[in-house]
Amino acid sequence: MTTRRDFNRLKGQVMRGQARGFGMSLVGGETVRRELGAVDDKVAAKIVQNAIKPLVGIVRKEWRSAIKSARTGGRRTRFHRRYGGISLRSALAKNVRSRTPSGSGKKILRGYVSLGGGASKHGKRGEAVTNAAQAWWFEFGTAPHDLAKGSRRSGRIQLGGARHPGTRPSTSVRARMKRLEARALRFFEAAVQSGLASGGERIKADEVKRLFGGGAR
Repeated sequence: MTTRRDFNRLKGQVMRGQARGFGMSLVGGETVRRELGAVDDKVAAKIVQNAIKPLVGIVRKEWRSAIKSARTGGRRTRFHRRYGGISLRSALAKNVRSRTPSGSGKKILRGYVSLGGGASKHGKRGEAVTNAAQAWWFEFGTAPHDLAKGSRRSGRIQLGGARHPGTRPSTSVRARMKRLEARALRFFEAAVQSGLASGGERIKADEVKRLFGGGAR
């Protein structure tokens, strides 16, 4: 008779096998692939997890930096006035959040960076609330649109009220992530090699900086 413990043990084996396979699919060196394929599945899964974790932080830092460097005008905006001088760039950057992989179940490879909006704390200035669409505005720009509450439209013709001319794109998140791709793959392979040498020990911050060239926290 199969028990829940047996099922969980089998599920863990499957997930660890997936983690090993994922790692081997990203490693180009034949020797590294062979060594990763030869170690115990628990150690292999831990090595892959430990290679992913720093990359999550690196991507989060790069995304935040891209938003903070958005080219904007010097005028105070409605967002500034509403939230006591907090800039939209700063609030959006704080809402770039991440999750690193953990355990040996369904979260074994669940590492990601996302921007979903929400409240962010800014010290004595308090909180600011953003939404993901605002990051889209920075990345793709905006079309001309109505501003005034009393604006009336007939089809595509505005009959009254203030009109915003639209904005140009002011960030380059997609381009920065694309440029990061090759370095990230090189780092992943180097991190797997480091994990094989240490038996699956977690990579320390100074080692992350050395392997990635100073581009991580």
